[in-house]
Amino acid sequence: MKTKTIKYIRYARLFVYGIMIAYFVYHAYKMYINLSACVAERTERLSGPPKEYLSLFTGEAQQKLIPIISEKTASRNVLSKFTYDRQYRIFVYKIDVTGNASLKDMISEATKGTGLTYDIAYHSFGNRTIEISYKPGKTTAAKRLYLTVEGDSLLGLIKNDTLCYYYLKCSKFSLCYDEKEPNDFVIETVPPIIYTVKELPFNVAFIKQNNSLYFVFLSVEDAKQVMPADMLLKLITTPKIS
Repeated sequence: MKTKTIKYIRYARLFVYGIMIAYFVYHAYKMYINLSACVAERTERLSGPPKEYLSLFTGEAQQKLIPIISEKTASRNVLSKFTYDRQYRIFVYKIDVTGNASLKDMISEATKGTGLTYDIAYHSFGNRTIEISYKPGKTTAAKRLYLTVEGDSLLGLIKNDTLCYYYLKCSKFSLCYDEKEPNDFVIETVPPIIYTVKELPFNVAFIKQNNSLYFVFLSVEDAKQVMPADMLLKLITTPKIS
């Protein structure tokens, strides 16, 4: 009886080890495929941001808006980064969407842990205060938007058919188009010391204009800088109706 029990234990261990090996092989293969796609997907630097991105801002704001980087891949829309008044960084991206649903009904918010999916090799760029990561490859047109914040607060200031606007204080936030799919964008603060957490203020806006949807966020250039909750709101042209 004892011998049979030992055999069953051995078989059980072999079975568990087999499952574990298959799990790691699968995810290693998935990581390899994603890494290959990331390397193969050439990033093209553009001479400047699209005019439609600039049109999101008032004429007065554009006078202090300096383009830094505009880049795209064969499968994604242009990502543009600006500095404003030499104090703030602004990021703009056009999101492909399906249907004609009301913007306020498309977005779901949550405050919980979030981050990069470990077996996906994200593209990334940033500065001394934040790191912006986005998933390589073509994304399906979004039916819904899921904004997830890891940090102190998520405050929705405006939510209507043309504009959804938030003030965040967090160490990390992300955007995806399906709860079961990996995050499409992850924005993380850069801590001054490794293994420390630093929370920063952000303004985040989803702007519906000319049948297109734009994801825009503003962050501080200096971690010690104070930022008003309506800073980005003052700069954009979208009607600010409640």
